[in-house]
Amino acid sequence: RAQAHIGLLRLYVDQNTEALELLQRIENAQGQLLGLFEEVRSYTEPIELIIDRDELRRVVETTWSSFQFKPENVSFVHHCKSIDSCCQFDVDSIAQLLRLIFENALAACGDHGKIEVTYTRELVNNRPCITLVVSDNGPGVPPQDWENVFEPFYTTKTRGTGLGLAVAKRIVKAHQGRIQLGAPKLGGASVYIS
Repeated sequence: RAQAHIGLLRLYVDQNTEALELLQRIENAQGQLLGLFEEVRSYTEPIELIIDRDELRRVVETTWSSFQFKPENVSFVHHCKSIDSCCQFDVDSIAQLLRLIFENALAACGDHGKIEVTYTRELVNNRPCITLVVSDNGPGVPPQDWENVFEPFYTTKTRGTGLGLAVAKRIVKAHQGRIQLGAPKLGGASVYIS
């Protein structure tokens, strides 16, 4: 309803540059509010998985390439040739998980950063799995905060809800996996997902 009223108001002030600028600010604020609402909604809604066999590396590549506004000077290194990344998972929720982690990595490493994705095969809870590691060369997270970053509403940023990595943790738990920060590979943060 607010968007509809803004649209009507825009018709009345189409020649008033100052009023149009204020309307644009209102629309931007409304867009940010909608983004926050969607983030909270996605955290609270139940996760329903559709498990299928797929290539994890394909989902990583597709998710990274779907970012429209990534800085040109950020290098993305994807080490995937030496391991078979085929496993069972829900493609949509893992793509969402990767988007959340990539967004954090992009925010952390800035315009001249490096993001790297690596894989290893290992046993977790006596089950074979793939551990995916996403690393960046940003400022990193102090070890005493490694557990806190996955808690709802915990954030070190000046903007945002602190729900991104909490949602990521819910997705991983729904897959009966684990997610944690660990030894940094590029000097910044490294997220380990098994």
